[in-house]
Amino acid sequence: MSSLDTFLSQLTPQTQHDEVWGADAQFRVSSYLSLQLPPLEYITSVRVIVLKENAVLVIKNEHDEDQVLPGGRCEAGETLEQTGRREVLEEVGWELGPLRLLGFWYFHREKAVPADYPYPVHFAQALYTAPAVRHRPEAMQHDDFVAGHRFVTIEASQQLMLSAGERLFLEEAIRVSGGFD
Repeated sequence: MSSLDTFLSQLTPQTQHDEVWGADAQFRVSSYLSLQLPPLEYITSVRVIVLKENAVLVIKNEHDEDQVLPGGRCEAGETLEQTGRREVLEEVGWELGPLRLLGFWYFHREKAVPADYPYPVHFAQALYTAPAVRHRPEAMQHDDFVAGHRFVTIEASQQLMLSAGERLFLEEAIRVSGGFD
């Protein structure tokens, strides 16, 4: 049993859903509200729910879908918090205040993979929330994934078409955000 399997065996996911990436990469995604993260070698990315006053940052992806978790891949030598800050700054131009861990997503590839498959078949993404502090649009880098962004009120965010996992983490971010306003 791997260190990841041992870690996950002690937890129960709050939600699960399936995602398809590209032509054939289907994953089972499990959402865990947790103040503990899986072993770092399994965490490939960081996502952050960004709050500002009574609003949440929403990005529009290249498929014209709304998402509330900007972020991306960890780079060598970065801490998870550094990754989250860099990715949000690059994608939407916002500097962040203190990051607060919400939990993680665990991705497990459902189908068998070819021997030369270059990507992990199971991995995790750390999920945080943080307040938006200062907008620096000049820091944004072109990204084919992010087609736009805006803040919507917490009330309006309830109408967004989000996955069960996104909704879970958005509700948790709202619940714990009292000190961010």
